[in-house]
Amino acid sequence: MRWTLGFCLVPMCLHACPAAAQRSSALANLGVLCNQIQSDLDCFNTSMSTGWSGVETPVAFGAELTTADCNRGLATLPAPGTFAQILSQLNALAPVGVQPVTACTGFPLLYQPFYQYKNDLRDYALFLAFYQKFVQEAASAAMRGGQLSSVEHSYAAAIGSVGWPVRVSAASGTAPVARESIVAINRSNLASTGTPATSLPLLFTLAGSSVTVTDDTGPQPAMPLFYAGPQQIDTQIPDSLNTGPAVLTIATPSGGVQSTVMLPAVALGSFAANGNGQGAAAAQFVTTHAEGSSAFGDAFTCPSAPGTCTAVSIDLGGPGDQTALVLYGAGIRNRAALSDVTVEICGQSLPAANAGPVATLVGLDQVNIFLPHSLAGSGTVNLSVSAARTTSNMLAVTFQ
Repeated sequence: MRWTLGFCLVPMCLHACPAAAQRSSALANLGVLCNQIQSDLDCFNTSMSTGWSGVETPVAFGAELTTADCNRGLATLPAPGTFAQILSQLNALAPVGVQPVTACTGFPLLYQPFYQYKNDLRDYALFLAFYQKFVQEAASAAMRGGQLSSVEHSYAAAIGSVGWPVRVSAASGTAPVARESIVAINRSNLASTGTPATSLPLLFTLAGSSVTVTDDTGPQPAMPLFYAGPQQIDTQIPDSLNTGPAVLTIATPSGGVQSTVMLPAVALGSFAANGNGQGAAAAQFVTTHAEGSSAFGDAFTCPSAPGTCTAVSIDLGGPGDQTALVLYGAGIRNRAALSDVTVEICGQSLPAANAGPVATLVGLDQVNIFLPHSLAGSGTVNLSVSAARTTSNMLAVTFQ
C-alpha cells in the first residue's frame, strides 16, 4: 500500500519541488513526505539496477472486463445485448495487446450450495453458463486465462468437495450436454448395485434409482436409463426440453439430490474405444474398391482388458478406391445444417457426408466423412468434429 500511495503522490511532489530550491520553500510536512518518497525511489532504483540482468522480460498487459462484472446482477447479466457489450470490449482490448482479462465472480455467485439452500438452482445454471461463455469468448479473442490465487484455490477446493453430481457427455467425458444426448452422472451412492438396461424401450428406474428433469417450462418426463450403479448413472436427456438451464433430480435408495445442467442445442462429443473420451476413436471404416467390392472394419483393436484399445491402420486403397470413416458420438443431431459439420483431421477440414442419429440405437449419433488419399502414410493423427462454433474432444486414427 505504501508504494501505491507513493507513486500516486510523485507527480504532485515533482510539481511542488522539482529542484532543491523549490523543495526548501514547500510546506514542512509536504517536504518531509517528498524526501521520504525520493529516498524510497532511490532505494528502489538501486535495488533494480543491482539485480537486473540486462535482459528485458516479456510484459503481459491485463484489464478488467467491466461488462462481465458480477455486481451487474442476474437481471442484467443474461439480458439481451449484454454479450454484445462483452464482445465489443474484448474486440477493443485484444488489438492493443491485452492478454489476461479478469471479471468479478464474487462469492456466492458460483457456489452451488447457496442456490440449493434458496431452492433456485436455475439461477446458478444461468450464472454458470454466462461465465462459461465469457471464458470461451475470451479464449476465442486470443486472451489468456489467469492463475488462481491461494485464496481462490481454497474457494475452488471448497466448492469441489461438496459432492454435487457431475454431469458430462457419456461420449467425451466433458460438459456441456445437449438435448437427446447420452449423459453420465457421477457421484457416490447413486444406486444400490450396478444394473444395465437389458431391453428396449429403456426403463425409467434401475437399481432403485431414477432421474427427472425440470426446465423453464416446468417438470418434464422422466429420463430413460442405460445404466445405474453406485458411482454412475447413464441416461438420455429428453428431446422435449428447451435449451437453457435445467435441474436434474436424482432419486436414489440413499436419498435425493439435485444438480443443474445447461443445455445448448449442440454439444459435440465423440466416443473413444477405451470409453474415456481419449485415444483411439471408436470408429469404423468402409472401403469401396474400384471393381465394386467393399471392405469393412473397425478403426481400433482392444487386445485385452479395458483401457488397452489402440488405433488400427486404415488402408485407403488404390487411386480408384474410396474409403469412408464413421465416427460415433452424442449431441450432434440437432445441428442446424449438414454443411455446418466438419471433421478436422491432419490439418484438413473435411465436410460431413452424414451427421445425425443412428436409427437403431437410442441417443447415439454418427458422423460420416470420405477420406482423401492424401492421408495415406500419415500414421497416427488427431481428429475432432466441429459444428455450431463448438469442437468435440480430440481422438486418434491411424493411416497406412
